[in-house]
Amino acid sequence: IDASEPLILHYHEHALEFTTATKGEHIWTVETDPPTSYRFRGGDIFISYPEEPHSGREHPLRFSEIYWFQIDPTIEKDFLFLCPNAALHTISQLKLLKRHVIHTDSSLTHPLFKQIFSLLEQNGDRFRIAAYILTLIHHFLSANSAEDSGITPDIEAVLSYINQNLMDELDLETLASIAQLSCSHFQQKFKKQLGIGPRHYINQQKIEYSKKLLLDGRSVTETAMLLGYNTSSYFS
Repeated sequence: IDASEPLILHYHEHALEFTTATKGEHIWTVETDPPTSYRFRGGDIFISYPEEPHSGREHPLRFSEIYWFQIDPTIEKDFLFLCPNAALHTISQLKLLKRHVIHTDSSLTHPLFKQIFSLLEQNGDRFRIAAYILTLIHHFLSANSAEDSGITPDIEAVLSYINQNLMDELDLETLASIAQLSCSHFQQKFKKQLGIGPRHYINQQKIEYSKKLLLDGRSVTETAMLLGYNTSSYFS
């Protein structure tokens, strides 16, 4: 999708919704008391639960590639064409999910999402589609029980450095040295864990920070120069 208005406030009756952004990063808010915002990117899966209002609030949908599907665990008969015992077991595991964001191995889950939707567009074999969905669900359940956040300490250090130095020149060689990796290995590892390349990530963070500068009264030109953009027109 191209950049567009924030996700509108809505909920899904009975259904869990699983969403992933194979490109880009998003911040969605669950309207709890108080509201809680969740960032998902790379191999992250955002889960909204039945009757749970959620929206993008003030965060627009950025240029990205998003996949999502819904599962209604109240319909037990022929659930994903499983036998009754297998269906009940899978549904019971889904009902134990509590987290809103879980991290999976994007190299495993993203191809499955793409394959599912490709088959749907071709009106493909529904049993094959159900099998892919079931495989995805088991990836989610396995990742949910794992303690590893999916972001390794070296990449976490780079993210921290980027966010603390957005007004400085952020070249890939410096970032790679922080991660103690070669430049090519760093770029590959960064994209695998976050779903986007380091330059794309830096640009997104600069845009987020620019909002604060503009709200504080900085001009577009001044904001562009502070964040290292060569021209205010490109920043605009």
